[in-house]
Amino acid sequence: MVPVSAAHEIYPKRPGELLKLLLMPGSQDQCEDIERHMVMLIDFLNTVMSPDRTGLYI
Repeated sequence: MVPVSAAHEIYPKRPGELLKLLLMPGSQDQCEDIERHMVMLIDFLNTVMSPDRTGLYI
């Protein structure tokens, strides 16, 4: 997890279209924000980590 400003800087420099970006609402420093959005995070991870995909993810 990185701050949104860092993600916006990293994402355009990705080495191909396989890199996916997930922006989550809330603060990077508050664990309860992550817990509120766990379903979105799990869905994202299931998608990008599926056996038929390869690539880099942030």
